[in-house]
Amino acid sequence: MGSIEKGKKLYFAMAIILVAISVGTSLFSTASQGFVELIQGIFRTAVEVLILYYIFKGNKVAKIIMIALLFIGILVASMLLLFSMNITFITLIGVYAISIYIIALSPSVKEYLKSVKN
Repeated sequence: MGSIEKGKKLYFAMAIILVAISVGTSLFSTASQGFVELIQGIFRTAVEVLILYYIFKGNKVAKIIMIALLFIGILVASMLLLFSMNITFITLIGVYAISIYIIALSPSVKEYLKSVKN
């Protein structure tokens, strides 16, 4: 398998996991806090899907925005982890850190995004 194809598959897997986490947290928040959380969750998931789509199309600004949002997510989850030793926060930190690596540093994803841009 070529580097470009490997990068595409890796990116898709990461995007699916991020969207699944977003949908899962939205459903959990809705169940525990009500309808307003559902609207916020739908909006958050839609924005995330839109940013991931633009990254898929090779947009560098979308890539920078997603890396910044993931980094903010890591910081917030780390602060919450200090107050509540919850496995959810540890999982989020791990998934977001791996996602940053995939988007920013993975050679195969970089090759894929270059090929899409050209």
